[in-house]
Amino acid sequence: MNAAPRWMVIAILVAFAPPVEAKEAEAPTFRGRTAESWASELTRGQLANHFWYDQPTDAFEAFREIGAAAVPVLVEKLQDSDRMVRHNSAEALMLMGIEAREALPALMHSLDDDDAEVRGFACDALGAMGIEAFPAIPRLQQLLTSHDESKPVRDAVARAIAAIEK
Repeated sequence: MNAAPRWMVIAILVAFAPPVEAKEAEAPTFRGRTAESWASELTRGQLANHFWYDQPTDAFEAFREIGAAAVPVLVEKLQDSDRMVRHNSAEALMLMGIEAREALPALMHSLDDDDAEVRGFACDALGAMGIEAFPAIPRLQQLLTSHDESKPVRDAVARAIAAIEK
């Protein structure tokens, strides 16, 4: 077969082919729910006698399973006005470990949160990222030497620095 007719056939087929529609990628889900849906449970949790209870453990599991696709939702929730939402968002990012590396700037910002629990979990989340959180070391060192910081947060800072430098 001659090359010219082959190209004509291809051109005709392309010209009359139905248009291909771009499909939006579906958001990853866990148990049929998206990360945004699971984020509604981040308001749960109580502290009594130094122990947390009624935590959104199913949501934490969902965020770990959804993985990096859940990070933007959790980063947004780190800015929430509800301290419990910020606390649980930082804890969820901690449980995700290295998968949460895209949250590094937001977690570094959370080191200045008004709530000590949020600051502590932000430290733990940074430590869970390991070497990926190396850019946070100077800020963590500032917190470690701060006389204004609480002992539990300074302990979390020390754990984070040790985990990052490991």
